[in-house]
Amino acid sequence: MLDPCQVVGTERKNPMSNETLIAIRGYVGADPTVFSNALGRTTSLVRVGVTPRNFRRDTRTFENGTTSWYSVRCYGDLGTNVAECVRRGTPVLVRGRLNTRTWTDKEGHNHSENVIVADAFGIELSTGQAKFVKTRQKALDPVDGEPRESASNTEPLRAYLEEEGNTGTGGNGDSNELDGEQSALQQVSADFPAEEQSQSGPDPAGNLSAVMV
Repeated sequence: MLDPCQVVGTERKNPMSNETLIAIRGYVGADPTVFSNALGRTTSLVRVGVTPRNFRRDTRTFENGTTSWYSVRCYGDLGTNVAECVRRGTPVLVRGRLNTRTWTDKEGHNHSENVIVADAFGIELSTGQAKFVKTRQKALDPVDGEPRESASNTEPLRAYLEEEGNTGTGGNGDSNELDGEQSALQQVSADFPAEEQSQSGPDPAGNLSAVMV
């Protein structure tokens, strides 16, 4: 039987953006960081950890696997609402486009991170309750089995690509060109070092999963 905590499904490329959509279920590793990037755009940065549950046949028990960490970027109203609603330890569901960002620090060391440019972000309610408060009226796209390339769907990705093209923080960007967004990421990473992220952080109890859609 397929473990629901494993990555399932197949990778699907979006014909417009040629990006991979991903949905993850995990826990927030630190309170959201809100800042304005080099383009003056308000951005919320959230670190989300996903810990799979692996079944051991010898003991017939489940145990936690290695935690994978994602830097989730939220723009506009989504970023504002996320910053107001989630805190460290909040169980969340995130959907967005997956990218890999690389950069070189001042010492010449290369780094990389998994980045999700979110277009949907919610609180996972299997272990708690939340109350929805509407902040503005927004028409919903008809459900037709496939996300439409509407302005609401593509704006987060365009915002991310604009930053990558104008600030030099993507690809092999020079450390001197890092904007407020990268500085915020480094601050969050300092709170959760790599060796610590795989062992500690919020309690990963529960079914945490990452699904490629």
